[in-house]
Amino acid sequence: MNNVFPYATEPESLEIYDLSKQTGSRELEACQLHQHNLKDLIRAKYDSPFIHVRRTNLFATLIQCAREHDVGLYGNENIHTVEVNEDAVSVHSDSSSYRGDYLVGADGADSFVRETLEIEHEPQYSGSIAYRTVIPFRAIEHTQIGSRLISKSATQLWLGNGAHVVIYPLHFDSVLNCVFVIDSADEKAESWRTPGSKAEVMQRFGSANANVVELIDSIPDEKLWVWGLMHHKLRSPRSAIKRCVLVGDALHVSLPFVAQGASLAIRDACRLKLRPESVSQTDGKMHSFPSLQFDSYTKRVLALSKLNHLIYHLDRPYAQIRNWFLCVGTEIFLRQICSE
Repeated sequence: MNNVFPYATEPESLEIYDLSKQTGSRELEACQLHQHNLKDLIRAKYDSPFIHVRRTNLFATLIQCAREHDVGLYGNENIHTVEVNEDAVSVHSDSSSYRGDYLVGADGADSFVRETLEIEHEPQYSGSIAYRTVIPFRAIEHTQIGSRLISKSATQLWLGNGAHVVIYPLHFDSVLNCVFVIDSADEKAESWRTPGSKAEVMQRFGSANANVVELIDSIPDEKLWVWGLMHHKLRSPRSAIKRCVLVGDALHVSLPFVAQGASLAIRDACRLKLRPESVSQTDGKMHSFPSLQFDSYTKRVLALSKLNHLIYHLDRPYAQIRNWFLCVGTEIFLRQICSE
């Protein structure tokens, strides 16, 4: 993964703000709840950095790595049939057929492999939707938020009643990734490609802190997407059937409130061992992998994500208790994510 570091941004700190606090000026310190040295905490634990990477750069790096290891890659294939036999797995697309020893279903929350294996899956609307965008730094470099993020490589978390905002730099510190999450009875599709409305975001955040309102105003109209956030639960505890196994979001979709979804998927891939000693010669099942669904670290990340969904959106007086805890206990929370 060293190849991804040139495309990455390492935040120095995590800054937490009160989204609802109005001040006489736009100085961020006036509404800051706490600041944590994220960089030192992660490096002390792992002797390695915590990084933000744009999805396209991560994908490109993984594809390059696969090619360097002579992995065949076939794009734009519409898979419509999976056949599992005693000694092999066959996959059929509109244009081709492929045969191999094993099939790894890494095809996301709407996994076709999971459906084919008849592993029952139950998505439920979480009650929140997220608006996503990236903003060029040049559009906000003269604002308080922009200058702060540029100078400190910070990750900002703004918390309010029924809403929160996450902001962090990406891609050589050239753009800001912004996510605006709100509680909503209006369920949206669970899709990365549904266009969003800046007017809807402004309507919800119009009375928020002036810094956030200024940030929203700088969003290009055609660069906003809305995403319905879902809880996902496998009704069946099975993650592997014969020669097929599920990984990543096909197995355990995490709400984005710990920012560890991609990390869990990569972790699954690292722990998946396609070796003869991992596979029973009796029934062809991968007996070493199904327990990953229930291992302690994955369960902790999934549980923290659900808990954060609740905590981030608390109303007063509970929000005041949350804000106090964030001043004294956020490092405890971060260490829970970092521990394994």
